[in-house]
Amino acid sequence: MTLALAALLPLVGLAVWTFVRFRPRSGSAVAVRAYNVGVLLVAVAGCAWTAAHFYRITGQSVDRAWWPVLATLASLLVVSGVLLAGTALRNFVVFAGRRRR
Repeated sequence: MTLALAALLPLVGLAVWTFVRFRPRSGSAVAVRAYNVGVLLVAVAGCAWTAAHFYRITGQSVDRAWWPVLATLASLLVVSGVLLAGTALRNFVVFAGRRRR
């Protein structure tokens, strides 16, 4: 568990850094902000689904004490994936604009 946490915390940090640092060059500020809020809502919904899933699966078994730990580790992975995918979609698809050659 410690090894997983040691691997996932830098991954979340990298995902948050890329999401904040790499803004699109085109698009209005309101549209970009709305997209960012949408990505964050998807990340929160993914974490809620992950927690519910682990509660359903391990909440009634002999491993019921571990479901919060497993849900937390999985949520770190979900947040990283959603933020990185959201950053890539935001910069290369949704707000791509005109690229310099």
